[in-house]
Amino acid sequence: FPYRSEKYNESGLEGLKWLKTAKDEAGIPVITELMEEKYLDDICQVTDIIQIGSRNMQNFPLIVEAAKTGVPLMIKRHYGASLRDWLGAAEYALKYGCEKLILCERGMSIPHTHRSTSRFALDLQVVPAAQELTSIPIATDPSHATFWRNWVEPMTLGSIASGADSIMLEVHPDPENS
Repeated sequence: FPYRSEKYNESGLEGLKWLKTAKDEAGIPVITELMEEKYLDDICQVTDIIQIGSRNMQNFPLIVEAAKTGVPLMIKRHYGASLRDWLGAAEYALKYGCEKLILCERGMSIPHTHRSTSRFALDLQVVPAAQELTSIPIATDPSHATFWRNWVEPMTLGSIASGADSIMLEVHPDPENS
């Protein structure tokens, strides 16, 4: 929301400097979300993988421009998108030159969740369903979906059991105060 606290706004170009420092000093590979095409060149100078977030999964011009860079992409599934929609977004990336692509399941919006602090329900059945239709690696994001620390481990194990090729986890140096 545009009215939320400043501490919840994206860090923008300043954040890219932090990522560059982490990459250079600690050798940490970087994946970061591209929100607007105007930042594409700046992001490509830092990132190892460009993330197309769920909000932009159907922003096909953004996907096309990102694909043309040759930098690997990860496309997160929108919380209301079908498997067909998600694979369609992937086709845009592949058609315009992306040779390394990951699809990431990050949870679906449903009429209810199981806790007031839960954001989404992690759709684990989409992992084998997608794997029946594509050879693109499938990741899951249990941290984002559950938004509840105690549920991340079971959803991670469920992701592994469903056949996910990788797991994306959010971490914090002080989880009690994150």
